[in-house]
Amino acid sequence: MYKAALICVLLIALTGCADQDNSLVAPSPTQVPLKDEVEDPTTSPDVLSPQNTPDSSPKPSIVENATFKDYDLPSWFRPLRELSHSDADATYILHEFELTRPLKEVDDWIRNESIRLGGEIVERYSYDITSSANLDLIVKLPYKTGTRIISTYTQKVMDKQHLVIEETVFRKPISIDQNYEDHALIIFSPLEDDSTKESFKGSYFHQHTDIYSIYFYSQAFFKELFEVNRYKLIDQSKLQYFVGYADKEGNEVFYDSVTDQNKDQFTFGIQLENDFLPKNELQRDRLLRHWAKTVLLGDKAYSRVIVGEEQINFVLKGKVLKSFTIRDLISDT
Repeated sequence: MYKAALICVLLIALTGCADQDNSLVAPSPTQVPLKDEVEDPTTSPDVLSPQNTPDSSPKPSIVENATFKDYDLPSWFRPLRELSHSDADATYILHEFELTRPLKEVDDWIRNESIRLGGEIVERYSYDITSSANLDLIVKLPYKTGTRIISTYTQKVMDKQHLVIEETVFRKPISIDQNYEDHALIIFSPLEDDSTKESFKGSYFHQHTDIYSIYFYSQAFFKELFEVNRYKLIDQSKLQYFVGYADKEGNEVFYDSVTDQNKDQFTFGIQLENDFLPKNELQRDRLLRHWAKTVLLGDKAYSRVIVGEEQINFVLKGKVLKSFTIRDLISDT
């Protein structure tokens, strides 16, 4: 009987050792809880071993060639637009939503869904949701023949929070790191039947400086207007303008000549060198309004807070012909 009791004690001791060894096995990276969910063992008296703790972290699905359509959208995502564009290098899809929850919840959702689909998350160099509300993430999704990524941007348009997703499928594998930037542009075109057309360019050159971005976006606006929409209410051969400062006679003034002391003598904006606009007053207003909307609101690959007072002037021979603020334009956006 003494031998039987001794054997029983040894078995219990060995079993306890085995349990301790198993508890030291690290979970796979996809099973590690989010930072906010990790408990401090010094403050938790009843710490369970990993095999007995419910795992609330997302587990990867086996989804070959996963797309943004595989993300499970929350009910508080209100779709605003979905546009697509292809070129020789890639296919681009733009999704834009209006949100009613804090960005922290949006950030958690994107990370959880991306992990569930086997994606790799990269924080872009501009990512910062604590102070500047830039939810700038890049997610590399599983893809066999090329590279598929989704990029996220947040734009606070006055009192409404928007989330922009640009999904890009490169035909050949490319390297993506935290410095990767998208170049998503929406062009708002007035059609001759008084309707509006939205066009999307998935990779359009831009700079986040006033003069250059307005100039490049103006070029895109007229290229779409003439080459795609066949707009005939203005004569393309008379199209002459520049972006920057002009004096009271309409003469161009280089920006490095403008100082705090003399800036009241000049007007910044899109300077029309001749009146090439439609003669009909309503058509003139529609053309300028869509042009302004493209240069002020077209850039979607740019997290920012839009207060509504951002403005563009259209100037003819030194006199302001028309001015628009984003607040003026937002009602039909």
